Amino acid sequence: MALSLEGYLSLRCCCREMGVEQPFLRLPLRDAVLGQGLLAIGSGLFRQERFADALHLLQVAADGGLDQLSLQEGQARALVRLRRYPEAEALLLKLLAQAEPEQRLSLNKVLRVCRLDAAKQQEKQDEDLLELWQNRLDREADNPLARADLEELAQLVLSRDGQGPFSALLDRAIERRLRGEDPAWEQLAPPLRRWQARVERQEILLQGLAIPPS
Repeated sequence: MALSLEGYLSLRCCCREMGVEQPFLRLPLRDAVLGQGLLAIGSGLFRQERFADALHLLQVAADGGLDQLSLQEGQARALVRLRRYPEAEALLLKLLAQAEPEQRLSLNKVLRVCRLDAAKQQEKQDEDLLELWQNRLDREADNPLARADLEELAQLVLSRDGQGPFSALLDRAIERRLRGEDPAWEQLAPPLRRWQARVERQEILLQGLAIPPS
């Protein structure tokens, strides 16, 4: 689809607001060359770490009819730099589905970076969240977590496939709750304690599964 007159005027207005109108006005009006020029302007914005501006510029171009794959890839790169990873991945998968074989190499590189950065972000968020829950459990050593808190923790466990440090933390919290509810719990045989803890864990996980994500 070719750039419409309205799209051209919107682009010019956008470039004026961003302070890049003069480079834009020097671009030829042929769509292919115009697309390359917009990518060059976008690269300049990237170097200035103006990723939101670059994304907006390329989106205005797409809305105006300049729907070139290279410009959409530029949008995906901007989304990655803005840490909007789910949006970036969805766009990249859409582009890969319609790209020619020779275009997929670049798209796949961006997708790998997107997924790697998203995983690093999730890992950092998990570390901070885990520390928060550990401190909370340690701070309230004499007071078992309320049922609602256990269910909130269960949601974290479920969102991570029931494995990992959040799962171990949930087990600790459940044991503390059972111990607090029944002082004689520690005197039970280990197999019975494990069975009771497992039953309680299943009930809490099921309840956590029934709670809509916040």
